[in-house]
Amino acid sequence: MIYDVDMVAVPEQAVVCFPVRPAEDGSVPDAVSEARGELVPLHHALQAVHTGPHDAMQDAWRAVDEARAALGYTASGPVTEIYVKGRESGADPAGFVTEVRLPYAR
Repeated sequence: MIYDVDMVAVPEQAVVCFPVRPAEDGSVPDAVSEARGELVPLHHALQAVHTGPHDAMQDAWRAVDEARAALGYTASGPVTEIYVKGRESGADPAGFVTEVRLPYAR
């Protein structure tokens, strides 16, 4: 799920990251099949690690947003969820590990 800067879910979109080996001239493809490529600019992000089911990550998101507000930062870009250990691992949902990241500007 993708969320906009105001933490509102943007339906029907997904971000998938995978490494791409640059060509000899340093270029990278703009599209692979139906997927389009986009470089994410270097940015700062607040991060929390959630252990448990994916449908119970509200506390992790609340923690990074409260930290952002306490520091006086502004959210500045799409948030991301990195599924470190999920369904593909065969783990019970209680053992899922997800990193949630909120980009910010000072």
